[in-house]
Amino acid sequence: MKINSKQIWLIVAVILIIAIGVVVWQSTKDKIGTEIPGINNIPSGTSNGGSEAPSEASSGGIGAMTDDIYVEIVAQASYYIQTDPLNLLSHYESLYRKYGVTEDNLSAYTDLLMEDMGHYMELAERIMQREQELSGN
Repeated sequence: MKINSKQIWLIVAVILIIAIGVVVWQSTKDKIGTEIPGINNIPSGTSNGGSEAPSEASSGGIGAMTDDIYVEIVAQASYYIQTDPLNLLSHYESLYRKYGVTEDNLSAYTDLLMEDMGHYMELAERIMQREQELSGN
């Protein structure tokens, strides 16, 4: 089976997203321990059909984070890693302010998404599409 450049881009993007998730998770773990109140108590059957996060998790550290905000922040951060890596921290801070969330919200949301890899992979696709839009491809 021959792999084309689009498939390679997809694989690289998914690996990048997972790596970012692991780094964010590790930094959150170091700051607050392994449990995030409210996040780990969400029933496994909870579906996130829309762009809003499950209401049970709203008080668990995700703040105003939604799928749409998550996709935009991660896609733009990935774009800035490629185009302006020296100013990545300031870009993150700007994105957090713009969307009314914090680094902890992003970390908690990543942890929540890691519990539902199917949903996480759906967002990974959306992130890659958004990255392509930002790149002009």
